[in-house]
Amino acid sequence: MQAYKTYVTIEPSRQIVLKDLPFAPGSQVEIVVIEAAPESEQILQQWQESNTRIRALATVENITEEEIQAEIDACRSTG
Repeated sequence: MQAYKTYVTIEPSRQIVLKDLPFAPGSQVEIVVIEAAPESEQILQQWQESNTRIRALATVENITEEEIQAEIDACRSTG
């Protein structure tokens, strides 16, 4: 079985067009559409924005990113 992976952007019509596929005309193929994972830079930006919002809360404004990460690491190591 041959696999082919590509990334496309959903058009305003909510459709995608696949071109130049590496399969012979008439081949039956299976199509699975999965939303792409965010890029690592986007994940980092979202993480930093979340931390900024958390620190802005009156009850936790003195918590550092390092303390937040330490708490997350502690929770992950016990689970």
